[in-house]
Amino acid sequence: MPSGNDAAVTAAADVLNPLLLQDFPASFAGLVLDHDKRVVIVYRKPDAALDARVREEVKGVTVDLRDARMSQREMAALRDRVIADISYWAERGIAVNGAGPKPDGSGVEVMTTSGTSSDQKKLRAHYRTNAILVTQGHPAIAAPMTIPATPLKRPITPITPPPR
Repeated sequence: MPSGNDAAVTAAADVLNPLLLQDFPASFAGLVLDHDKRVVIVYRKPDAALDARVREEVKGVTVDLRDARMSQREMAALRDRVIADISYWAERGIAVNGAGPKPDGSGVEVMTTSGTSSDQKKLRAHYRTNAILVTQGHPAIAAPMTIPATPLKRPITPITPPPR
């Protein structure tokens, strides 16, 4: 039965994420938290110094070190290239609506309006990597601000065009 967020797991992630991003940008990929099992999964390109630092910093929860294909820095660079090319893709009929690194370091998830395998094939060919996973997603649209309705003191008079 799920127990909710485990404070020790969250605290470990709060310590590790900024530390690993700053001190191990060439190897750190991301974190995945399993609160129910009290496990912090650290995805990284193999790095003995990173592994030692994680073991030194985290106590009270299980740490699972797993290999990643790409570091956070590499995924961010690929994401930035895709986002910079939004107009290029739009000209070719692919609406790119967002992109971000996958926490397991497997690559970059790119959201397109259609989310098709054809989109994925084209992006992978263009960037010469199969570390792109295309999913369907639409752009986030800000909800309009609503103002509480108050009764009008007088009725609204419709505006009619002037006679011709």
